[in-house]
Amino acid sequence: MLNSRNFLIIIALIGLAGCYGYRIGVNDPDPVTEYHSAIGHSLAWGLVQIPQDIVATNCRSNAIDEVYINSNFGYSLLTVITLGIWAPLDVQWRCAENSTGTGIL
Repeated sequence: MLNSRNFLIIIALIGLAGCYGYRIGVNDPDPVTEYHSAIGHSLAWGLVQIPQDIVATNCRSNAIDEVYINSNFGYSLLTVITLGIWAPLDVQWRCAENSTGTGIL
């Protein structure tokens, strides 16, 4: 039976599954595109990722200005319910201009 104590524990555990995000950027951002996004899925605790690679095909210069990786409540809940077997993430990126500078790399 589900008594009030167990119900509160379940609600508390669901509440612990929250949102999080990571931003990777450059010191002087100068994006030339709007955000593009894709959803990546990790299966079997990270052993399998679908799609294998997320490719930013819209970046003509092959330069990335910013990458933002985040999860939301629904994705976190799916990860908790499946005990980590399925973990989706949202990946967003913006392209940068092609560097025309010269110098030593």
